[in-house]
Amino acid sequence: MKVIVSHDVDHLYWSDHFADTFIPGLLLRSTKEVLSGGLSVGGFIKRFNPARKLHNLEALAKTLQKHAIPANFFFGMGKGLNLSYENSKAAPVIKWLTEQGFEVGVHGISYDDSSSMQQEQEEMTAILGVKPKGIRNHYLRRSENTFELMAGLGYTFDSTDYGIKPPYKVKEMWEIPISVMDVDVCKGATGDLLQKSKEYTLQKLDEARAVGLPFFVVNFHDVYYS
Repeated sequence: MKVIVSHDVDHLYWSDHFADTFIPGLLLRSTKEVLSGGLSVGGFIKRFNPARKLHNLEALAKTLQKHAIPANFFFGMGKGLNLSYENSKAAPVIKWLTEQGFEVGVHGISYDDSSSMQQEQEEMTAILGVKPKGIRNHYLRRSENTFELMAGLGYTFDSTDYGIKPPYKVKEMWEIPISVMDVDVCKGATGDLLQKSKEYTLQKLDEARAVGLPFFVVNFHDVYYS
């Protein structure tokens, strides 16, 4: 079984969120974490330090390179659900990641309108210079025909499905489900979060081995790394 490492880039800069609900929502969740013992007061202060970058992609990429770990990064090319950065801000980061040898795909906003989905694909193509191979939708949103629409746009693979299940084909596109995701590892956790994360992930790995999965897909969100 091979492990696939992937990253959804939902946030780049604090200033991207001055007009949406991300910062109030993060403040509320962080307060609950402090009250439940999952986050220290020092960690709370550090999290909201205005001098701290909201993303840490350069450090993350260097860590991956240090350990020779290939990875996919998915960037939004449309706006919605607190995915608020401009494509012009994402472009230099995307180009830098591809120069470092990482694969970059689309973090899709539209999931039921072919023309909007195509527009997001074209925006990424303009940045990469080539058509993106992969896609994963923001918040894993999909309708009954989302995968068929993705396949019709010529994507090689999608990773919007979620669960301990094997890859499967939708027309000529491979659907490669996420096996474990950091937001679910962290959800409701208190105390030693790192230890609980390890235990949760090892449990999912055991489940994947038991059913003979060829791939185990890990989905991270860079904001946690920062």
